[in-house]
Amino acid sequence: MASLDSLFFKSIFRNRLFHDHDKDQVNLCLMTKSDENNKEDSVRKKWYIDSGCSKHMTGDVSKFITISPKKSGHVTYGDNNKGKIIGVGKIGTSSSTPIENVLLVEGLKHSLLSVSQLCDKGYKVSFDSEKCVIKHEHDKDIEHIGFRENNVYMIDLKQKSVNDRCFLSKDCDPWL
Repeated sequence: MASLDSLFFKSIFRNRLFHDHDKDQVNLCLMTKSDENNKEDSVRKKWYIDSGCSKHMTGDVSKFITISPKKSGHVTYGDNNKGKIIGVGKIGTSSSTPIENVLLVEGLKHSLLSVSQLCDKGYKVSFDSEKCVIKHEHDKDIEHIGFRENNVYMIDLKQKSVNDRCFLSKDCDPWL
């Protein structure tokens, strides 16, 4: 499935050639760009929505907006191997809702969002065959959607919330 890397708007202003008294008109062009060649990088940016994991965790220090070192502690994976916890902090961006108490785990190759930790923070997490919707119980403006990819649910937390709107303008010029 192609991922949407960017959505951008381009306005084109033009004058009509034969009528000096006509006003300028604005045409709005909505475009998307698909990047099929960058699937591996796209997976690294995404988080697995994991109902079996007790804490949010990642091995990527660049995802943190704040982090504090942690001198002890381990997480145990499903195969009974252990990963050393080397920090704890907050992830997010200036345009996204921050998520706190995320563990930085040495050597962890994927980023995991804990369903139970989300629920403990007031989020309602629901799944269907195509997507996972994460909504805050008290703040209806906070909503994220993860999509099912290869039988797992993944989310890109850097993408804008689904409550952002895209509007389309209509050009009512009859000659078009």
